Amino acid sequence: MHRFGPFELDPASRQLYRDQMPVRLSSPQSAILALLVSNPGTVVSREQLIDAGWGGAAINDNTLNQTI
Repeated sequence: MHRFGPFELDPASRQLYRDQMPVRLSSPQSAILALLVSNPGTVVSREQLIDAGWGGAAINDNTLNQTI
């Protein structure tokens, strides 16, 4: 379990909780969050974010920006 502020992320289920209440995330959002939380202090490239969220599918910058 990753904890940050009032949030907890269960990496196995990719479920996010705030004060023990589930937070609804899309599949790409939860995958990107899991990648970021698993790499603290590391710069993660846009390509890595896209690969985590969409499996490397061709998306435009706006899609990534809106998801984050």
